[in-house]
Amino acid sequence: MTDLEFGSRMHPDLYPFYAQTLGAEKAVTFSAEGSPLTRMDHNLVLEFDVSAEIVYIPVSEETPDVKTFIFRPEKLLPNAPAILYYHGGGYSNTNPEAYSHWCCLYANELGAVVVCPDYRKAPENPYPAALEDGIAVLNWMAANTENLGVDPERIAVAGPSAGGGLTIATCLYVRDFGGPKIAFQMPLYPTMDDRLETRSSHEILYEGLLCRSVCENIWDMYLGEGHKEREIPVYASPSRCRDYSGLPPCYTYVGNLDPHRDETIAYCQQLYDDGVIVSYSVYEGCFHGFDLMAHDQAKIADMATEVSLYTIKTALHI
Repeated sequence: MTDLEFGSRMHPDLYPFYAQTLGAEKAVTFSAEGSPLTRMDHNLVLEFDVSAEIVYIPVSEETPDVKTFIFRPEKLLPNAPAILYYHGGGYSNTNPEAYSHWCCLYANELGAVVVCPDYRKAPENPYPAALEDGIAVLNWMAANTENLGVDPERIAVAGPSAGGGLTIATCLYVRDFGGPKIAFQMPLYPTMDDRLETRSSHEILYEGLLCRSVCENIWDMYLGEGHKEREIPVYASPSRCRDYSGLPPCYTYVGNLDPHRDETIAYCQQLYDDGVIVSYSVYEGCFHGFDLMAHDQAKIADMATEVSLYTIKTALHI
């Protein structure tokens, strides 16, 4: 697919941003070589009127403590909601600092305490390292609700892309092995199917954005080569699960130019079939991560965020 052909399918709100900022010459490649941001953007903390601190949460004697960012609105009300927020990055890249805009936005708009772990990354730390870190942070949140000032009945889990995959994996793990109650899940366009058999995973081949070759690379780093022929745990690749009953209510969205489109839709359909409250949106002409990349530059990106904020407010009774 040429640059022109891909652009012709794009939402008109997004195309000016895409034409100026993205393209095949800036193809997305996920590697473990550093991150786009290495420190917190303190201007965001001031802009959103939130505070940010770093804590180190233990996982086990064999693994390092998880560097974790905690964002609080300056006017935190008693028994506030809390969000365990997993950043994206193909299970192998970026960090909470790169997602500080979203953590600050959620804290400000929702009046919530947002907890964002810098979980271990592949390929040096493949599955289950990231999930182990996330579960440790979730348990820490539940054990420290009083100190955090949050309501233990209103803990949600959310995240985009690989963060969405970890969101679902966390919900499955807690359902199957026990743990803190999760009131709501919001896995945005989740990276959740290592088999890459869906129509959209074969359809989106354009290398200027997330495409099939990048997805292959992501899963090879996270699960190791040959994973498609092996029996993979559902906590590593949640699309392999055949029963989502008992999971928390869910909202998600995805663009129709996203290779994760069909696995996201299939997840929502299976949730519905298994009796879980779920709603989702598919945004025409939108690519993977459109909301993150084009916020404040494309109306469709900001609208997607506004709808998700409204939905989580309703779910958590905010």
